Amino acid sequence: MTVAEFIILLLTCPQYENHQVLGNLLERSEEIFKVFLQHLAVRDKLFEILKDTYLQEIQYLASKDSGWHFGASKMSTKQLEDFSLGEVARKMEACAPNWWSLLGTLLNDEEDDSEDYWDKVDEIDLEGVINALTGKQDHSTLSQSKERRLLFPMVHGVRANDLKCSDELWRRSSLNPQVDGHLLPQKQLVNIHPECASNSESNLSCRDQFNSWMVLHDLCTYGPEYFHQFKSTIKDPDPIEQIPLVKTPIFAARAMDVNNSTMSGNIRAVVELLAQGGISDPVVVSDESSDTDSPDISQYVILIHGDLGTGERLQAAQLRRSIESTPWNRFQHVIFIPGLFHLKMACADALWHCFIHPSAARNNETSLMWDVAQLRPKETGIYTSKPGFRRMHQLIGHAGVCRRLDCWRVHIQSKRPGCNSLEEFAASDPTLVDLKVMADEIAHTYVATYWLQRMRRKKEKERNLQFENALLLN
Repeated sequence: MTVAEFIILLLTCPQYENHQVLGNLLERSEEIFKVFLQHLAVRDKLFEILKDTYLQEIQYLASKDSGWHFGASKMSTKQLEDFSLGEVARKMEACAPNWWSLLGTLLNDEEDDSEDYWDKVDEIDLEGVINALTGKQDHSTLSQSKERRLLFPMVHGVRANDLKCSDELWRRSSLNPQVDGHLLPQKQLVNIHPECASNSESNLSCRDQFNSWMVLHDLCTYGPEYFHQFKSTIKDPDPIEQIPLVKTPIFAARAMDVNNSTMSGNIRAVVELLAQGGISDPVVVSDESSDTDSPDISQYVILIHGDLGTGERLQAAQLRRSIESTPWNRFQHVIFIPGLFHLKMACADALWHCFIHPSAARNNETSLMWDVAQLRPKETGIYTSKPGFRRMHQLIGHAGVCRRLDCWRVHIQSKRPGCNSLEEFAASDPTLVDLKVMADEIAHTYVATYWLQRMRRKKEKERNLQFENALLLN
């Protein structure tokens, strides 16, 4: 009999259960295993046994036989109310003792603190959880949700007097019932940023210079291999009014029990946010009996940031309250500022309504729908119905690159009749200076500028409607 056979017999045979040799073996089992772990040939086998043990226990916990599976659509409130985390822990420890012990070691489990932790957890709205899982949501449940917001002061050198324009905006606002017709000059918004002095040399506006940079960047990024050598030498566009990089202090507001999907909920959220920031109704503040220490913001505006839905509801609230007598009651101080992401969503939706949704906008080869047929031939039906932001965002990027490269092809053919493709143009070894000159010409010729208005004033027979639409798309 070998030593291994003797040890196996000693550990498995019931008649040796109380034998003195077995007792000595078990007492020194820890020392024996440490010696085994120091032996390379045995250590790997021991780890494989441990991994198999943990894997079997995990597989059992994940199987249907363990009883942990449940259907969210068939779950009731009583089942969640009867749920006990302690009972789950006891069952898990019984079903997978080794795995449970390993988790406790890795997490440095302290059982004394677990009860204190769960005592501090807020009470869970079980009916709201079930309705959210099953899709049976109602307004009474949604109104119990906790809305969290952020407060942050204006930085970048903004002073209080810079925001002292509430009365001026109200005198020019279309919401003002007594407005005398002098509304905000929307046409002047196009020229809100003065042109740089350097633009006089190239006769290109800031907008044209950016389009020129975009055209050149696409050629050197997605065009033939020859043009890739110039990509690293292309300078970024000159900033018009660069915002300095500073650290903005942000303060987390207390959670509010409001329904953010309704107009009244948004009004209440704004009022409570301002109250947390130390701002209240100036009428209340001026009352001698009031102990409120709040600045008078009657002549100032406050910038409110949120998604497009929040902006629509705030705008509707201002419309309904426009007949109120005080600036505070008519929300005159609220100026909604959408985020950059939501601005992109609005732009993508506007492009869809202009160039895809109307059936008349899909009838020629220069239409955006024609690009969809080339880029996403299996998704033309989705794009004509509800493509969503992600698809539209990708289409705008991909179709834009293709159109700008096609502008290069057309412009090269007009400048160099012998070149019928970008590859042939690359074979002529053009320099970066040549490319910049042509990019300026493309930005001035194939992108919509103020010249488009003159084109539209021409007679119907003299107009090229497809080319005008292409200018808008480019």
